[in-house]
Amino acid sequence: MPERAPTPERGIVRVAIDRPLRTAFDYQPPVGLAAAAVPAGVRVRVPVGGSRTVGVVIGHAERSDLPAGRLKPIEAILDERPLFDPPALELLRWAAGYYHHPIGEVVAAALPRALRAGAPLEVCAEFLLCLAAGVAARAAGEPRR
Repeated sequence: MPERAPTPERGIVRVAIDRPLRTAFDYQPPVGLAAAAVPAGVRVRVPVGGSRTVGVVIGHAERSDLPAGRLKPIEAILDERPLFDPPALELLRWAAGYYHHPIGEVVAAALPRALRAGAPLEVCAEFLLCLAAGVAARAAGEPRR
């Protein structure tokens, strides 16, 4: 039987990834951080197989069922604050259990497509300001510029 991965000093981070599997994935926290520094509800970029994907932290653990050498570290924390608060995460867990659906797919469905892809949460918006001189020029029949 493989040795369970004890990491009490750093902990284990449980991440929900948009995959058709019924369990969350276990990861080590980013290098230099403890698991408690990665709050539940934030998006993280993690390695899965040979690629990288975005997942949502849904909890923490003291131990993992994976062997000690198989746990990979989280590559990046994408959010400064959690996107899902504890009641929202509990609702997503309940929905996954009630509808017998993988937790990663349920959490992914609760995010807009851009956030699932790793886009920043804060969006920059451009605004145009119409000055009185512009309104007067338009009224006088000047061409648009």
